[in-house]
Amino acid sequence: MHSGGRVARKAPRAFPRDCQGSPAKLPEMTPELWKELIIGVFTAAFTGIPAMLLFWWTWRRDQERVLVQKILPFTQDENGAIALMQDEVGPKFGLVVRNRSLFSVYLSHAAFEIDGELLPLWN
Repeated sequence: MHSGGRVARKAPRAFPRDCQGSPAKLPEMTPELWKELIIGVFTAAFTGIPAMLLFWWTWRRDQERVLVQKILPFTQDENGAIALMQDEVGPKFGLVVRNRSLFSVYLSHAAFEIDGELLPLWN
């Protein structure tokens, strides 16, 4: 049964302890350990930094691989001639977005600018 009281927790120890409960001793810094430490730092730097630069370059390049095109839908009228589709206001316009990049794209707003006025496609 739970009485609703608080459960006492042990405070985390600052240093790891060995099996007998005494603080564990850090290894002595030998020349071999220094050599491994230096090699590890250089390896991390020489693999991590180029990997981040490659990722950044790929992301920047792929931002230019999004194609946005205006489309004008056509239809056939009663006489068989091809004509622009129209509604009550005027001709219909469409928008095609092609993502040719490796990264996903989120399209938040789209609009046409006609005579300096922005006409949003959706709100």
